Amino acid sequence: MSSALTPIKLALDWYINPDHAPILIAEQLGYFKAHGLEVSLIEPTSTSEARNLVLSGQADLAIDYEPETLIAIGQGLPIVIAGILVPTPLSCLATLKQSQITTLTDLRGKTIGYSGDALEAAFLRTELQQAGLKPDEVKLLPINMDLSQALLSKKVDAVNGMMRNVEPIMLAQMGVQTRLFYPEQNHIPTYAELIFIAKKNHLSPQTIQAFMAAVGEGATYVKAHPQQSYQIALQGYAKSLATSSTIQQQNQGIWLASVPYFTSHPLNLHPKEELVLVHYLQQQHLIIK
Repeated sequence: MSSALTPIKLALDWYINPDHAPILIAEQLGYFKAHGLEVSLIEPTSTSEARNLVLSGQADLAIDYEPETLIAIGQGLPIVIAGILVPTPLSCLATLKQSQITTLTDLRGKTIGYSGDALEAAFLRTELQQAGLKPDEVKLLPINMDLSQALLSKKVDAVNGMMRNVEPIMLAQMGVQTRLFYPEQNHIPTYAELIFIAKKNHLSPQTIQAFMAAVGEGATYVKAHPQQSYQIALQGYAKSLATSSTIQQQNQGIWLASVPYFTSHPLNLHPKEELVLVHYLQQQHLIIK
């Protein structure tokens, strides 16, 4: 490693996948090095591990989720939001298009599968209440199985937590159409699905600015060249993106579906939106005032 480059360890939120497109392209096209950085990626085994890696000093930056991060900050953890990767929600509630569920009100008497997470339960309660449903009129079922499989097997009538750029794309490739309900259109404050976090005072502002500039350049390239950028990513990350021809096809579809959601300006934080979200989380008793 060149001594002129500043090493940065980035903990991903999960295994390498199309959600990380701007990062992969920034690495493959040399944008990180052009900004004086040598970035190495850490793939955690759970979505909550990345935050712990930052807190323990094993990672310099991590990809996290804005609501969960704000809850962690509310608990006193010394982390800060350093930048944004996806500035809008991706998670949504999904039903099969062939079902008779065309509005949230149609979920009366139905079963919704979800992770069992308190934050997700709060989102669901808000959306259902605003649709005129009482808590006892819908069954919320914590499920540990694959969301798509739970929906296809008719174990549940709807699932919450599908990523609009992932599972619906995979199901469509199987010939199965879905109907999606977006939280930000159903009384949930908008939020950034994917953000970059750092331990407070761990990185210099100059290093953060350099990293975000490279990621922004990666996002700009991905948006301008969706197909070509995927082929470039395959050259460096085939073991993650193309473990089989089926996985390769799925990831290509997910990559193209993800392109519109990335921001080319990761340092454009939205403090007003963050305040609205914090207030909501306080109302739901997820952040204690």
